[in-house]
Amino acid sequence: MKKLLITAIIIITAAVCGNAESRTFVREYYYQAGESDSKISSRTKALTEVKRLLLEEIGVYLESYINYSVEQDNDRISNQFLKKEIEQISAGITETTILEENWTGVEYYIKAEITVDPEDVVRQLNRSIEQRKASVVVDSLNMLLTEANISIKAKESEIASLRQSLENEQAKLHRQEENIQRLNQELSGLKSRYSQIAKQEQAVQSEIDRIRRAFNQSTTKASQVLIGMNKDDVIRLCGEPRSSKIIVSTVETATYDAWNYGDITIIFDEPARDTGLVIKGVNSSELNSRKEIGYCRNILKSLYSK
Repeated sequence: MKKLLITAIIIITAAVCGNAESRTFVREYYYQAGESDSKISSRTKALTEVKRLLLEEIGVYLESYINYSVEQDNDRISNQFLKKEIEQISAGITETTILEENWTGVEYYIKAEITVDPEDVVRQLNRSIEQRKASVVVDSLNMLLTEANISIKAKESEIASLRQSLENEQAKLHRQEENIQRLNQELSGLKSRYSQIAKQEQAVQSEIDRIRRAFNQSTTKASQVLIGMNKDDVIRLCGEPRSSKIIVSTVETATYDAWNYGDITIIFDEPARDTGLVIKGVNSSELNSRKEIGYCRNILKSLYSK
């Protein structure tokens, strides 16, 4: 496009250099006044129209005089553009002289002339083309800048979206880490609780084993008791009883002292603490189920020979 603009300027300049004399154009116009028109408004409108006719005639003359040719380039520099520029430049550098005017009350007559210098018009036209060329360059740069800004905004929007996605993923990861940390703490607490329960269970089991051993030992020792031993003999052999109680026999109508040593209960003939002899040894579970000593089988040997 720059090449086309330079070519147009060279052609216009070369065409004018051969003949640079001024020329005067004369036109007249009759304006028919309307109902709302006054003399002043009619004169203004008549003057406007006669100027328009003069400028059109000048434009046609200069176009044929200059004999330019410009190829159209995306509607930025075109023949139509140059025609409008010629008219505008002519209007700006020329002065309209009124030769004659008359007002009849219904019609306003005006006659005017304009003198134009083709060389001056060419200079102005070349300057306008240069400005137009610069404007096109600026427009192109602005367009590129706009496209670049749009691209930048799109990238910024994409970056913002990616940043938001990253922040969301980071927040999600942070929540997951917090959940994992909480679960680890809960797991640690459960392990600690399990360890405590295991220790308690072990302690209970140890106590059960101790009680079972003591129970078995008591049973073993009680199995060595002989009928006829007194309470002191039994204590020296078996130790203090695990429990003791007074048993009333409804069958035998008698009261007995019963000492428990595990699976064996020793029966004394006297309920008093310091007196009484062993008369029988029975299975503790049998005693508990029958509730009557007379029905329980003796499991002890006798101190006395048969």
